[in-house]
Amino acid sequence: MKHVVAHLGVRHVITTKIEHKCVARAIEYMHGQGAEVTYLENDEQGVISCSELEKALAKTEHPTLVAIMHANNELGTLQPVKEVGELCQKYKALFFSDTVQTIGHYAFCPRDYHMDFCSASAHKFHGPKGVGFVYINENQKLKPWILGGGQEYDYRSGTENVHGIDAMALALQLSNAKEIQHKKHALHLKEALWNGIQEVFPDVYQNGHSTSCLYSVLNVSFPAHVPKEQFLFELDMAGIYVSGGSACSSGAAKDSHVLQAIGHDNARKAIRFSIAYSNTLDDVQHLVEALKSLKARYQKNSVSA
Repeated sequence: MKHVVAHLGVRHVITTKIEHKCVARAIEYMHGQGAEVTYLENDEQGVISCSELEKALAKTEHPTLVAIMHANNELGTLQPVKEVGELCQKYKALFFSDTVQTIGHYAFCPRDYHMDFCSASAHKFHGPKGVGFVYINENQKLKPWILGGGQEYDYRSGTENVHGIDAMALALQLSNAKEIQHKKHALHLKEALWNGIQEVFPDVYQNGHSTSCLYSVLNVSFPAHVPKEQFLFELDMAGIYVSGGSACSSGAAKDSHVLQAIGHDNARKAIRFSIAYSNTLDDVQHLVEALKSLKARYQKNSVSA
């Protein structure tokens, strides 16, 4: 995105308050370089308003980049990117979408959503870590950001990670081929997990949109009396790996910028559960039983105190 500002003359960036930190920090950098930044409001489920976006686009006087993620990594909420793309086309704005959470899980073509740029990461669809790709519409001409032998269409010179790229391509092919089966399986597990959590802790609620959301993410707010850090630690010791925010900053003590943006009650403990095609109902039951055991122990300690 920094190169879009530098090479395509962008002077105005329209974005959300719930972007992944890698995008948010890039936008902060662009603001420091003189670009105007408009932050769209979102509702309590993390969804932005297309009418607010249109108002922002209609009044801009400079070349504009709209940066709105396809799905939020913490909440799972899906944004109306098709409508966003149509508005960008209408007002001749560039459109970048962080599609890391959706590539390999939802069948779509960036061109159909009028995306000029989008990004993906292989480990999100069970490929190797440390490799990903960026889609750049053929109509957008950026200058190279690593000079050299002209590899990767002269955008990023240097010896390619061939085995990583090949493995990523295969992982994406396999993931796309089994998209429907994976989605059906994950939704079944997600429903079972949510029902199990509610049985153990009736006073919980989901964060993010309940239906327009990733089938692989469940973000739950637990009662204030649940000691989140100890909770996460003991689940980890039981072989259950969840996070207290995004996977990149699970050790943070306070609510993330995403939870703050949706007005989350900071007294409650938000925990994100991720579900993959390799998980089973036995895994869900193991988690629910671990929650029961933890709750009983906390209640006993509370009485003893």
